[in-house]
Amino acid sequence: MKPKHSIEVASTQVENVTSPRTSSSINNMGRIRYDKKAESEFFVDNSALAGFTGERILYMAVRELIENSLDSCEIHHILPDITLSLKLVDPLNDLWLISCEDNGIGIPADKVPVAVCSFLTSGKYVEKQQRGLFGVGLKMIAAFSTKDTDHPLRVWSKSSEDRAEHYFDLRTDINTNKPIVMAKNALADKCYPRTCKRSPATSF
Repeated sequence: MKPKHSIEVASTQVENVTSPRTSSSINNMGRIRYDKKAESEFFVDNSALAGFTGERILYMAVRELIENSLDSCEIHHILPDITLSLKLVDPLNDLWLISCEDNGIGIPADKVPVAVCSFLTSGKYVEKQQRGLFGVGLKMIAAFSTKDTDHPLRVWSKSSEDRAEHYFDLRTDINTNKPIVMAKNALADKCYPRTCKRSPATSF
């Protein structure tokens, strides 16, 4: 009887070691799942890193637009001509329309969507960023406009590489960090570079 008992115990031990269910359970217990977060999602979730928090959002949006305009002029030694306006369009939800226009070098039409909406991207048309920490200011405005409103970011731009001025309606796909081009049109020819950005940026 003893040998039989020993065989049964041994058999049970082998089954416990080789059982697919038991082996799978052990492997799953030690497995860690990693989920990748898009750059745009990271910055929206951690907007304080770029200074876009609470009552500072409106201030930061205005500051970033002006700094972008100054950079685009300073690079090519252009005397800045900047027009910025603020309009409260929805007092109940504290929703503002921000418009900014400058006479800087502009952005080539084929690069506008990525330059405006995709985080942690750079363009060869920009020689050096003179101001700002992360270079995400305009992208934060586009992302907050997408997150908090139903309105697109509207961009007019004409660079020395373009024959005509181009108009865009843009939003940011926050889950993929890719631009969403809702509209694009080539406008009447202009004899000077021009960049204009208008956005119901967010509810402040």
